[in-house]
Amino acid sequence: MLTVKLNLLQILENDLVLDAGCGSGRHTMEGSKWHDSKFVAVDSSLSELKRLKYVLDLMAQKGELKGNVVLIVGDVLQLPFKDESFSKIICTEVLEHLYKDVKGMRELVRVLKNHEEMAVSVPTPYTERLFGKISYEYFRTPGGHVRIYTKKELLQKLQKSGLKILYVCREHAFHSVFWMLKCLSGLKNQKALIPAFWEKILVFSLRLKLLKKIENFWNNLWPKSIVVYTRKEV
Repeated sequence: MLTVKLNLLQILENDLVLDAGCGSGRHTMEGSKWHDSKFVAVDSSLSELKRLKYVLDLMAQKGELKGNVVLIVGDVLQLPFKDESFSKIICTEVLEHLYKDVKGMRELVRVLKNHEEMAVSVPTPYTERLFGKISYEYFRTPGGHVRIYTKKELLQKLQKSGLKILYVCREHAFHSVFWMLKCLSGLKNQKALIPAFWEKILVFSLRLKLLKKIENFWNNLWPKSIVVYTRKEV
C-alpha cells in the first residue's frame, strides 16, 4: 500500500528517483512498473534490500519491470551521492526514527535538484500518542520511533531546510485501526487473530473501490500518516 501518490509527485520518464529509507521498497516496486525512470533504493537494512531484490527479480521475470532499480545500503544522514543528483525523492516513515532529523532533511535537500519535488511522510501525532499509551513497547523497540511530529513542526522544519510546501495529504486510516489492534494484542504477539484479520482487510482495500472510498473518508478523521509534497527552492 503506497503512502505517496506517485502521480502527485509527477515522476517523469528518465527521472532519477531516490527512495530514501525504502524499507520493503513498495514505492520503488510500483514506480518501476510505470516507465523508464530509474530508482535508487537506499536503506540501512541489508535484509530488507535482499527481500526487495528478490521481489524485483520476480517482477523482471514476469515482464513487469520497466524502470531500472539500484539498491544501496546506506544512511539517510550521510547519503553517498553528489549534490543535486536526483529529480525526485520519496522519504516515507523515516524521519520519526532519526534523532538528528533536521540533518536528515538537509541531506535529502542536498541531493535533490533545484526546483524538483520531494514527498515526505511521518505518523500523525494523535495516533502516535494513542499507541504509546496503549503499548509500553511501542516507543521502546530498538530502531523504532524516537519523536512525534505535529503538522506545524514538520512543515516548519521542511521549510527551513529549503523546501516549499505544495500539498499536505492524510493517508492510511485503516492502518490506524490495524496498529491500535496490534498494540492492544501485543506488538510481538504474532498469533493474535484480530490484527491478522484486519490485515486481510488492508489487502482487500487495495482491490475493492468501496473499501478505498470508506478509507478516503476516514482519512479526514483518523489518518495514520501525514504526507507532505514539497519542492526545493534554494
